[in-house]
Amino acid sequence: MRMLVAILVFPALIDLSAAEFSLKDSGGKTYGPFELKEGAPVRAGKSEWTVSAVRTDSDVVSNKLNTIRIPSIELNDATLEEALDKIRKAAAANDPEKKGLNLVLDISGNPEALPQDPTARQEKLEELKGAIEKVSLTAADATLFEILKITAVLSNMRIRVDGNQVVVCPVNAPDG
Repeated sequence: MRMLVAILVFPALIDLSAAEFSLKDSGGKTYGPFELKEGAPVRAGKSEWTVSAVRTDSDVVSNKLNTIRIPSIELNDATLEEALDKIRKAAAANDPEKKGLNLVLDISGNPEALPQDPTARQEKLEELKGAIEKVSLTAADATLFEILKITAVLSNMRIRVDGNQVVVCPVNAPDG
């Protein structure tokens, strides 16, 4: 029975963004830390398992980008913020889990390069926002990835998966 409980508890206790994890049995005893790496051994009491099917936040997001299909979407001279809002809603509506994805617009591309003065910083962000092309797009039966990619290209931007979010940023923005 203890092995069965540990197996049931095991997936719920893994933090996939960490390099290590621990297990807690039904009696409250903690085992670990264990290395979160494909094939790593996990020993808890008299039981032993092997870590398999490790999926990071980025893996989950990439999978959703390619599996969520949008039956139809139309963007008419929309700002990038408006376009992303409409795409965000369409993604949630067509996600089997009804969650969608965390879409983030990073117009600066490099926040450290912005002025430190709050007023000058806001003026620079407004200037950058005004330089982004508006989007007009009609798509049918397309993946979320296809729609985001086309939207980004039409806006002279790009997309990147960063942990548990999709970031729309300038084409020259550094990764990460």
